[in-house]
Amino acid sequence: MNSLISAYKDLIVLFIDKKEIGASEFETEFLKLFKSDKSYDENFYETIKPLFYAVEDFCSNPEIRDDDDLDENQLAEAAKATLDKLEKLYTVDGKNLQPIEDKININQLLIDILPSLIDRIVEVEEKLNKILPLLEELRIPQKQSGMLWDQALSKKGHNRG
Repeated sequence: MNSLISAYKDLIVLFIDKKEIGASEFETEFLKLFKSDKSYDENFYETIKPLFYAVEDFCSNPEIRDDDDLDENQLAEAAKATLDKLEKLYTVDGKNLQPIEDKININQLLIDILPSLIDRIVEVEEKLNKILPLLEELRIPQKQSGMLWDQALSKKGHNRG
């Protein structure tokens, strides 16, 4: 799946960013790539599908182009939108990820995400450390605070055991 995503991205970049290929060549290469695609990643397919439809609607000849057909600029817009979606689909916290296909990719996902989760936990801990002294200053008697805690839990449908 990795190489497939890269192939789509590279093709789109050649067309819209580097302008090394024109719309007609993009159309031909995209359709070859799409036909060779044997993946079954639903998220990926839903992301690439609008570009497939745009390629189908593209007409390079302005003399025979209907109102429903797309010109080169409209195809480039569809390609750019797809590239943006592909970038977001496999990105977490600014890091590019591979689609989760196996344990190795799940491990990579954890490696990439855990540092940011730990940072967030540390932030929450720091905030709690600031709040706890304020709560102690209120000096709610232990029995009363236990009752307040029990009331809060019962509203949520939990019992303290």
